[in-house]
Amino acid sequence: MIRLASQDYRDVVNLVYIAESDPEPTRLRTNVLPAMERMFCAHSGTFFLAGQDLKRLHLTNIVTHNIDESASSRYAQYYWHLDPMYPKGTFPTKSVLKNSDVIPPSRWLKLEYYNDFHRPLNEHWELDIYLRSGANLFGWICLFRSRQQPDFDDRDISKANILAPCIASALRNAILFSKTEEEMNLLRDIIELSSDGSIILDSELRPVYCNSKAKEILSYLSDKRWGRANGVENKEFPVPFEIVEICLALKRVSESGSRVTNADHQTTIHAKLNKKIRIESSLIQHPFQTPCTPHFLVSLQDLSETYEGEEEVIKREHLLTQREMDIVRYIADGLTNKEIADKLFVSPFTVQTHLKNIFEKTGFRNRTELASHIQSP
Repeated sequence: MIRLASQDYRDVVNLVYIAESDPEPTRLRTNVLPAMERMFCAHSGTFFLAGQDLKRLHLTNIVTHNIDESASSRYAQYYWHLDPMYPKGTFPTKSVLKNSDVIPPSRWLKLEYYNDFHRPLNEHWELDIYLRSGANLFGWICLFRSRQQPDFDDRDISKANILAPCIASALRNAILFSKTEEEMNLLRDIIELSSDGSIILDSELRPVYCNSKAKEILSYLSDKRWGRANGVENKEFPVPFEIVEICLALKRVSESGSRVTNADHQTTIHAKLNKKIRIESSLIQHPFQTPCTPHFLVSLQDLSETYEGEEEVIKREHLLTQREMDIVRYIADGLTNKEIADKLFVSPFTVQTHLKNIFEKTGFRNRTELASHIQSP
C-alpha cells in the first residue's frame, strides 16, 4: 500500500465524521457524496443504496451530484445491464476498483455503454467503492473524472480502501436506525388507534409515552388522586396512585423472584362520571442492559359500556325519579340539604321531602349509608 501523507489521513477522518453525523440514509449519502468528490478530485458522482435483501442495488434509490436527473433515469431503465462495473449477482472480490483495472482503456472507448452514456456526460475515468460487510451489500459509490483529468492513482485507491469499511458501517447503522424508526412509528400509530389506553413508564414511574385514549381515561380520575404518591413525582402528567401502586407491586413481585400472575398486575377501579376502569401493568425488560432497568407498560380499559354503575342499579331497582337521583348524587358528594336546595333552586324542606322518599324506596336508613353505596366523582 502506498504511503499516505498526514493531510490524506485528516481528509479520511473528516469524511468518516461526515458519514457518521446523520443517521438517515438519504441525508448521509447527500452529505458524503460531494465531500468524496472534493477528496478525490472528481467532478460528479452517484451513491446507490442496496435493496432490502442487501444483495442487489435499488436502482431508483440513488443520490447524485453534478449529474442530470434524466441520466439517472436512463441508467436505471437500460444502461445498468451494460455497465461492466455494476455488481451483478456476485460482488467483486475487492471493495475498490477503477474502470481501467477492469477493462483496458482502449476497449473502454469502444463500448456502446461508454459512447452512448458516459461520454455525453464527460465521464471518462471511474472509481467504484462497494460498501459491504461479508455477504451483505449496503451501497455503491461511483466517482467520475473527465477525459482531460488523470486516472485515479494508487494514492486514491489507498484512501478509498480505508474509507470503504467506515462508510459501509455508517450506512449499515443508518439503515438499521431508519428501519427501527419506521417500525417504532408504525407501532406508535397502532397504539394510537387502539381502543385501549396505553402508557409507558420508566423504572422511576415517570411517563415516557401516553396515547390519546389513555389521556382521555386519565381525565376520569379525580384530581385529588393525582400528584405525589409513594414518593413518585413527575412533571409530564400526573400518574394516578392506583397505577403507581400496581406498578410498584409488580416490581416487588418481580424482584422477589416469585412468579407473576394476572392478579399481581391488574385491578379495576371506579372513577368519576360513573366510569369503571381496568388497569393492567406489564414489565418491559432489557436483557442486554446492565444493570437491568425495567419499564412498565400500562393498559387502561374503559369498561363503562358493559358496566352498570351503582347509581343506575339504585335508580332501576328502586324506581327513583331523575330529581331523586340528582339528590342522591349530591348526597354522595357530601352536600348539606341547604347546599342541595341552592343547586336545585328549591327549598330545604323540598329536599328533605325527597330524601324521605328516597330512604323509603331504597331501605337505606340515613344519608351516610346511602352515600357509601355511591361512587363519589
